[in-house]
Amino acid sequence: MPALIIQEKHASFGTYAEILEQVAAKAHIRCIEVEGDKHQYTDTVAIGKLINQ
Repeated sequence: MPALIIQEKHASFGTYAEILEQVAAKAHIRCIEVEGDKHQYTDTVAIGKLINQ
């Protein structure tokens, strides 16, 4: 089953780069970086578009 991870660029619980490193070899996982740092994910319109792609 495919999985989508949306991670903020400067998240305190693991950066995008750290998460990408862990899932890079898994073909069913896509990791996308968005701006932010506090798990607020305020741009819900942009995130909705990413999810619906």
